[in-house]
Formats: sequence, C-alpha cells, structure tokens
Amino acid sequence: MRTVSRAKDQIKLLFLTLLRGSALAIEGGSKFPSLPPRPFSSLASPLSSLAAPSAAMEAPQAPVINLRRATETDVSGIQRCNLATLPENYLPAFYFNHLKMWPELAIVAEQVGEEREGDDPSAASSSSAGSPEAAATPPTIVGYVLGKVSVEKSTSRSPLGLLSSPHTPPAGHVTSLAVLPEARRLGIANALMGQLHQHLIARPYQATTCGLHVRVSNKAACLLYESAMGYTVKETIKKYYQDGEDAYYMVKVFTHADKAAQEGGKSRLSLFGAGGGKGQVRALHGGNNVFGLPRRLAPRPGKSPEAQ
Repeated sequence: MRTVSRAKDQIKLLFLTLLRGSALAIEGGSKFPSLPPRPFSSLASPLSSLAAPSAAMEAPQAPVINLRRATETDVSGIQRCNLATLPENYLPAFYFNHLKMWPELAIVAEQVGEEREGDDPSAASSSSAGSPEAAATPPTIVGYVLGKVSVEKSTSRSPLGLLSSPHTPPAGHVTSLAVLPEARRLGIANALMGQLHQHLIARPYQATTCGLHVRVSNKAACLLYESAMGYTVKETIKKYYQDGEDAYYMVKVFTHADKAAQEGGKSRLSLFGAGGGKGQVRALHGGNNVFGLPRRLAPRPGKSPEAQ
C-alpha cells in the first residue's frame, strides 16, 4: 500500500510540475520569438497586381482614318476591299473606267496609323506618311464608295404640249460601297456615304436624288440607309443578283438641309457621328467646309450598323 501511495504522489508531483511549466510559458511569452504582423497592403498586393492595370501599359489606341478622292493607284486596294466583303466583284478595267468617268464620285477611306486617346485629331493628316512610323506601316485602304450620275430625257409635257424640260434632274447612284470587316463599326461607311452625297449635290452634278440596290438579307445595310441616311425602299426587284437573291431599290431625296450642308457642313456634322457616338469629322483642307478632301475621320468606338 505504501508503494502505491508513493507512486501516486510522484505522479501528482509530476503533473503539478508540468502544469506550472505551462503557466510560466504563457506568462513569459516574450521568451518565444514571434513573427511581426503582416501589413494588409502586403496581403492584398497579389490581388491588386492582377486587378489593376500596369502603369507601363499603353493607353488605348484608335485608328486614324483619312477620306480622300481615289486615284488609279488605289484600284488594287479598292478591289481588295471588294473581294473581301462583297459577292459582286469587278475586273480592274471597271474601276479604271469609273475613275475616268466620275473622278469626284470615287472616295476611299485609308488607315494612316494610330493615335492615343487624348491626342489632337487636327494634328494628323495624310502628310504624316513621311514620318518613320508611317513609313513602317504605309496607308491601307479599308473602305471605299463609288457613285455615278445619270441624266434621262424627260417625256413630260406642259399644258401647251411642249416638253417642260429636255432632261429630268440628275440622279445619283451608289455603284458599290464596302468596308473591311476589321474596320467596321467605326462610322466609316456612314462617312463615305455622307461625303458622296455632298459630291452629288455639288457642281457639276447637282443631283436631286440618289439611289442604290441592296440585298434583302443585308439587314445592317438596310438599317444604315434607312435610319442614318434617309433612304426609303421604292421597290423590290426579284432575282436582281446573280445568285438569285432579291434586292431593294432605295432612294434618298436630297433636302434643303442636305444642300445647306454643302455650304458650311455644320448642319450635317452629326451625320458622321459627332452627335451619335460614332466619330468626329474634322476638316484638313477646304476652309470652313468640313467636306473638303482630304479630311480626317477620327472615329470613336461604338455600336453602329455598317454596310456589308
């Protein structure tokens, strides 16, 4: 019995010794080295480095687009746009003949470089082609429009039985419009059409209307012509295209506002997107006339229909 009692006492003493040691360890915590608290900023740094863009990243760049009259040297670029976007294709001779007959009604849009957000659009022009950057990336035609004018003899007669006029008023027509896929939704098709309209209204053509054919299935083009350009469908021509698809024949009647734009351009500035989020047109030449060519189209990204 004495042996058992002594063993119990030893166990109790050992337990008390361990318990006291634990208490001393808690009270004397400074004897154990501790890590310094980690600041919150260092904990968040991995996430912030992923969420926030690097300061070294460049600002978004927008394409610099110039509108100008087409020349014979542009035929290959025009044909490239045509082949890439339209099923109706033409031989080079067609374009050369068009340039010869209606030189003022052939307009191209060319990308001459890129600009950073916040740059002054009036500082760039087609003359920038002499810079090292432009030399490395020559201008590229990204869109075009071809127009023509027809004058038909009139058969209407006055009450006296005489022909009221030997000719009907000149009528413009859009032969072809195309914008490369990578350059769409920048307002380029809208700007090309608006420029063509002003050339049709001006001398020597002085057209009073403009017509065009568009595929019934080309909803984006129909929306552009109707809502943005003021065209209306006059008739549906069955199997107009070689593949058998029908075409809408659409006509725009030039108004007094269209003709007033030829004088100063201010009333039609929204046509090119300054009031619609598509872009802003600024004149390079031509005095106060914003339609003077060549001129720069400084588009801003936005959702807008573009003709195919």
